[in-house]
Amino acid sequence: MVQRYHGGTSEPVSSGSGSGGNGSGSGNSGNGLGVGNCTGERIPVTKSSLAREPFLPQPIAMQNRISAIANHPCFSWLILALPAPPLVIDFYYHERYYAEIMYESGLLATQLMILALALSPLMHLLRSFTPAMTLLRWLTKRRRAIGVAAFCYAALHTCFYVRELASLELVWLELEELELATGWLAFAVLVVLAATSNKASMRLLGSAWKRLQRGAYFALIFTALHWVLIGQFLQEMAMWMIPLALIQIPRVIAHFNRGSQQMGRG
Repeated sequence: MVQRYHGGTSEPVSSGSGSGGNGSGSGNSGNGLGVGNCTGERIPVTKSSLAREPFLPQPIAMQNRISAIANHPCFSWLILALPAPPLVIDFYYHERYYAEIMYESGLLATQLMILALALSPLMHLLRSFTPAMTLLRWLTKRRRAIGVAAFCYAALHTCFYVRELASLELVWLELEELELATGWLAFAVLVVLAATSNKASMRLLGSAWKRLQRGAYFALIFTALHWVLIGQFLQEMAMWMIPLALIQIPRVIAHFNRGSQQMGRG
């Protein structure tokens, strides 16, 4: 038995399909779908009456909402931008040591570069593992945003450095030191890549756009040299660079196999 509002009063109605002394079952004859009450009177079920019924949230509807949020362009940018405000606040209010902030901003830029470069090899390596492929496809659609975020954190890292020296002359003089020059070279490459990470550049450059974007490998090499020459973060570089090199091996082998097969056919 359920309660339905009918004629301004609440009456118990039967939602069953059988007939009996208490009323008749639901049917679709006469004026349409209806349910029987205690007296046998048929009450039509309309959209307005159904709207009064409480409904539990549907799991599918909830999944659709979550998917819509996750696929919104602003969501990925929000996630990528989350570490930036604490770094800026800590730097300007001297909440942490300068060296610590430089380390974190440089590490974020490096990690995002590695993530952007690792997506294609991982797609090749894990192509038969469905759960991982779902995440990798989601990340691949946002690869340009990840690359631009890597540039932004590298720019933040550079701004912290210039602001700490507080002298462009000192910045220029320190370019003579190889460990700093390699950092500037990495940043210069990222500037070019970020400036061309848009649809207009893709249309203008055509097939050359992908070759240009492979310059990210040079940016990563200069970054690795920068870290190694500083001489304090060898373990961190090994932890991030070696896995990237290892996952590239199957992709490189497959590339050479395709090349040899094409040469054999020719």
